[in-house]
Amino acid sequence: MGKFLINFFGIGAARCGTTWIAKCLEEHPQVCFSSLKETTYFAEYTELYRGKNELFLKDFKWYKALFSHCSDGHLKGEFSTDYIHNTKTPKLIHEYFPKAKLIISLRDPVSRLISYYLHLKNTLSHKKLPNSFFEALKDENFIYRSKYYEQLIPWFKYFPREQIKIVIFEELRLKPDLVVSEIYNFIGINPDFTPTSLNIQINKASNKRKFIYRTNKYLNNTLDKYDKTKIIKRCCKKIGIKNKHMSNLINKKVDYPSVTLEERNNIFKNIFLKNVESLERLIGKDLHIWKNNL
Repeated sequence: MGKFLINFFGIGAARCGTTWIAKCLEEHPQVCFSSLKETTYFAEYTELYRGKNELFLKDFKWYKALFSHCSDGHLKGEFSTDYIHNTKTPKLIHEYFPKAKLIISLRDPVSRLISYYLHLKNTLSHKKLPNSFFEALKDENFIYRSKYYEQLIPWFKYFPREQIKIVIFEELRLKPDLVVSEIYNFIGINPDFTPTSLNIQINKASNKRKFIYRTNKYLNNTLDKYDKTKIIKRCCKKIGIKNKHMSNLINKKVDYPSVTLEERNNIFKNIFLKNVESLERLIGKDLHIWKNNL
């Protein structure tokens, strides 16, 4: 058996179609993914407000075992969306796997922040979590998760441009077949393979949760908690939401932020425009698709 290698990493960003990309890669017959969906092995920190990651550099034997099911000849890879914003991660991955290729998916920073805020509200129970999206914008750590330029500088320091594939979420939604073929070609596998996930709606899991929340809101006004819980559990089972998420879905009340186009544009111009312009120079790509409404 040869030296243990990871051929590619999906490093983020979260809420940018990374789960969908990972599914398309996982289906490819030349690819083998880690048995744990997001290993976060090289990430010192994961979600905001959660503290240090217990799996950070846990044990390399443990990490290798996550790929023990992979056959020789398959390209090994993993997706952990928290890698992108961890400052120690680029150097660490380069030390372990200097020839690995990186897949990075980016999205309009304001849209990503709105989606990320909803994700935190849906999955995180913590007193530090801001009560509203606009309150969250006062938190520099929250905003930083959409400031891609600062996050990518160390990655470009340790990895040459030819080992980095930038995917723009909005382009992915417009031409998913083309983008997936480009990703396949980038990591060196047959680009003509068509995954079944190609026709699945991106971020489908979040739509499941939206359905449960809306059902829950309606049932709050019609049934007592016991009967409501039974119905919600049946719905979760039907659409494939795991038991560990049910209590959050049943008990949590999530207010979806209402952000007008004018507010969105002001956030973009005042917080992200200069950052996006620096990002364009770094990655060598015009990001007018994010600035069209300005």
